[in-house]
Amino acid sequence: MGTSSAHGEKEKIKRQTMLKQRNRNVLAILTFELTIGPATFEWIPIWLRHVHTAIWVPILLYVGIGVVLIWLLTEVTFRDNRLDTRLLTAFDGVFHRRWLRWVVHGTLLITSVVYGSMVLRISMNLIKYIALPSTPMISIACLAMLIPVQLFRGGLDSVLRYEITLFWPTTVIGVLMLLLCFEVSDMSNLLPLWPVSWSDIIDLLPQWIYLCWGVLLLTMYLPIFRSAGADKRSVLWMAILGFLGAVLLQTLNVFVVLADFGAYEGASLNWPVFEAIRIQHYGRWTVLFLLPVLTAVSSAINLSTYAAYRLVAYYLRSRTALATIGLCSVVVLLSLRPPSMRTVLSAYVAVIDAATVFLGALLTVIALTMAFRGRVS
Repeated sequence: MGTSSAHGEKEKIKRQTMLKQRNRNVLAILTFELTIGPATFEWIPIWLRHVHTAIWVPILLYVGIGVVLIWLLTEVTFRDNRLDTRLLTAFDGVFHRRWLRWVVHGTLLITSVVYGSMVLRISMNLIKYIALPSTPMISIACLAMLIPVQLFRGGLDSVLRYEITLFWPTTVIGVLMLLLCFEVSDMSNLLPLWPVSWSDIIDLLPQWIYLCWGVLLLTMYLPIFRSAGADKRSVLWMAILGFLGAVLLQTLNVFVVLADFGAYEGASLNWPVFEAIRIQHYGRWTVLFLLPVLTAVSSAINLSTYAAYRLVAYYLRSRTALATIGLCSVVVLLSLRPPSMRTVLSAYVAVIDAATVFLGALLTVIALTMAFRGRVS
């Protein structure tokens, strides 16, 4: 009896410690960072090219789909309320056939690696454009992957501490510098608000679907907070709060680009947000603004690659240094393989879009099945 009581007390203390490190505020920050991605906003020129100043319409559609995805993920994750049920992904508590899990795990693994590689390649192009034009790409890629290699050996808690510690300084500095861009803005560039052609918005669908991939990466992280004893309602609302916070920051960046350049000039620039920073005070802030962006890039690479690492470690039944180095090497090789950014934004985004549509449709089917039949077998 004494041994059983001591064991129960030990488990209670362990669960309380986990809850402190994996509480709802951490979940909101994690959702924000997953949604905001690398914060390079390379998608803004594409959106402006399609819909011009009516960009608020696809942004609202994106908000609606993101909130629905978070709600579906939360419902699926908390379908079984027993805390002793350990889930690797949100789908594991629903699918009981091994091949179905393999399909979902394979999709998440491949797409997480592709997404991490895409973020790494975008960041390398940005660094070469802003600060280090003569630096070999492989040097930048290897330096960028030193952080995940060290963090993954420390486990999930190391990753979470890294993300949380840098969140507020990075966000505050970035937002303040963006607000200063309105010094040379022209609010008439925001007009007209009404879409000229609704077909252009429909044509934009493949471009904004891939933004939802960050939300779907919660598939790998929501079970962690569930296992720590977090309440379903608080998980749902804090995840939605983190998502909406990220959308507000994305909208602020779009607003800055439109106010400073207008829709047509903004659509012709490769990095319009950085160009908006560059025209302030003779470009002296551009490198400074690169620091919070690189922090966001690091977070996006960490979170996507760690999701893939958890799957690899699960099937290898161990967390070895060889698995960490091997996975990071694959990310580096995939980031260096495409000859141009055009290839990255076509081939890699196509993979991410396909996975997003597949997992989103799967979530919808599961939710409907849970509502009408109670279980997916």
